Amino acid sequence: MNWNQTLFSEMAALALRAPSVHNVQPWKVHFTPDGFELFQVKSRRLFVGDPKLHDNDVSLGCFIELASIFLKERGLDITLTEEKTKIIKDQDDEYEQRFKVNVSSGPIIKDSLAPFISKRRSYRGIFQYDPNFNENTLKEIQIPGLEIKWITGPSEMKKWAALYDESSSQINKNPGYFQELIHWLRFSENHAKFNEDGLNYKALSLGKAEALMGSLLFKVPVFKLLSLFSLEKILITEAPQIKSAQGIIIIYAQKSLNSLEMGRAFVRLWLSLAAREISVCPLSSLVDFTGTFNILNSLKSSDATIPLNVLRFGKVANEKDIYSSPRLSVERIILK
Repeated sequence: MNWNQTLFSEMAALALRAPSVHNVQPWKVHFTPDGFELFQVKSRRLFVGDPKLHDNDVSLGCFIELASIFLKERGLDITLTEEKTKIIKDQDDEYEQRFKVNVSSGPIIKDSLAPFISKRRSYRGIFQYDPNFNENTLKEIQIPGLEIKWITGPSEMKKWAALYDESSSQINKNPGYFQELIHWLRFSENHAKFNEDGLNYKALSLGKAEALMGSLLFKVPVFKLLSLFSLEKILITEAPQIKSAQGIIIIYAQKSLNSLEMGRAFVRLWLSLAAREISVCPLSSLVDFTGTFNILNSLKSSDATIPLNVLRFGKVANEKDIYSSPRLSVERIILK
């Protein structure tokens, strides 16, 4: 079996392009002779926003799927077992083992989605509406374990923009949640982690003036003061971006899947959209807030599924405007 530290490092370099909630990149990996161990980094946990580690494990699932695509193209296969027995501490952080991954020889499998791993990015700016968009493009996408429902049209986007802003507003009224969000925002290029993780102003499609305003206003006392006058949506609104979208895609996952499996399916869907030159941005608050979760749940076609996430989608006029979110270096995610 052609499994070694060099191949492991190459795999990790590709897999770290996986999406993660708030771009926290919760993964740490450790090489073993028969595979690798996947750890959760304590300082990258969302203790308020994701107390049960659902979003965390969905993110780890995205990482695993990209790793699997890389390895299968080199004649290697993986099997996973859930492991929560090992905790490692060093001077920087604490790492909790989540999964053990065994690597074994298998057939070489070329994945048609592999070329789009580097092109899968989140676009948070204004879309260019295409009146000739062919919805059959979405009908072509079939991902095992997922069902997708799409809603299009300017009037619908206006309605969902309002629903999203309401869901985001209600969630952020929890001071702990809002403080956690602020922790991962990078409004200045002088921020020590501007090019490493989190949501920097370029990833948020903000200009420098908007970023400066954000650095002044995104504070818990300001949000509380605005909330007293029902003006907090001024800070968190994404209505213009959502209204400009071609539509939204509601993603439902089979209840039989665990969070890791949901993540593996989710990233394949995102890659499938990238392969069709469809740009997207998650609208996770719609799932996280009970009121809008119930609306999404009422729209599903099967009781065997649950809402997993919602994406706004559309066309970007200039691909150069799609910023590639920062990532930790491969050395940073490997546990020695």
